[in-house]
Amino acid sequence: LGVQKVLIPNITLHETLDKINLFDKELFIHPFHLLKKELQLNKQNSVIILGTKHSMNNPYFNSFIENEEIEVANLESRYELLVDEFRTAIYNNSESKKLVEEFENLLLKLENQYTVIIACTELSAFLSTTKRHSKNTLDLALLQIKEAVSQVN
Repeated sequence: LGVQKVLIPNITLHETLDKINLFDKELFIHPFHLLKKELQLNKQNSVIILGTKHSMNNPYFNSFIENEEIEVANLESRYELLVDEFRTAIYNNSESKKLVEEFENLLLKLENQYTVIIACTELSAFLSTTKRHSKNTLDLALLQIKEAVSQVN
């Protein structure tokens, strides 16, 4: 079809694609390759992942980052539950004002200690609707979109 690049904003699909040797992997804009480059440029050494429960606990993610001498911190289980509840509410378009406030307070707290990696499409969609920006938050979907746009221009 003449496709130059493919953008897939889903980490689980990237994990699966990385295991398949049937196509040119350079065709895909891989979020972890972009993330590694970004973390190296900004000399980050401690990160925390916000995403699905699966993503936050998946060794696949850590394997990309730990080789770069970057510590991946674990989110406390009560906060994991909050993030998962929040992203599910975003998906279902049912987030309450209280839940939004709890998530934003958690995000502020984490940004003071770590570089926060947004590894979930629902969380990315939520953050894109806010006016809030932090140099300590990296959104994998946004990194991929910026890369796709830069490659087309």
